[in-house]
Amino acid sequence: MKSISFILLSLTFASSCGKIDVSQTGVGQVRSSVPQAISTDDVVVYDRICEALTRKGVLYGASIPAPVTFNLDRQDCDGVNSGPVDQTVIVEASGGGFQYRVQATNAAFVFPNVETSSSGIMQPFCGAAQNPVTKQNGDAIWITRSVSQGDCPTLSNEECVGFETGSPTGGTNEFRIHTRELVRFNTLRTSSRYGLFTYRKAVSNIGCSDKKLSSSVSAILK
Repeated sequence: MKSISFILLSLTFASSCGKIDVSQTGVGQVRSSVPQAISTDDVVVYDRICEALTRKGVLYGASIPAPVTFNLDRQDCDGVNSGPVDQTVIVEASGGGFQYRVQATNAAFVFPNVETSSSGIMQPFCGAAQNPVTKQNGDAIWITRSVSQGDCPTLSNEECVGFETGSPTGGTNEFRIHTRELVRFNTLRTSSRYGLFTYRKAVSNIGCSDKKLSSSVSAILK
């Protein structure tokens, strides 16, 4: 199958006066949504992740797991940092899927979707043959394995994938990227973390009044 070409996805950014300039993150770029086949090698990796997410969903359907703790770090559109801080989250069944909620407040976690093969950022690519995929809200989402190892170091039983999500520009097959994410999944069947995302980072200009700036948030499973 023909492989789609990606620029190496990195969420490392340079800042000016503490603010994140989107020109350093790729947020704001325009991409063509003309479908391209996902390579055989990439399909193998995505299937491995989706298998882990499927098995996790089955286990959670039988028994809700114990709480887990993430180390959370944020930077808002104005460059104000909050964190790092530990947040313990519980799993709650919700709408046929599962959600993370902060144990202390019962508020939704910053990355609320627990991620299964039927719900979450990976779901559109479980069984997909082409890139990108169009979401129900009309946005397009791309997936890639071309991820900077400096940004998302992995062990032998982990897979890190990158995602870009964009909204239609009004041009033919054109979408402007508003969010870029890195997600690292555990794929070791014997691990208590099997199917969990152990690291996740998002950079986005959604919610920023100045679309030349963006916010960031990251979570590391402890």
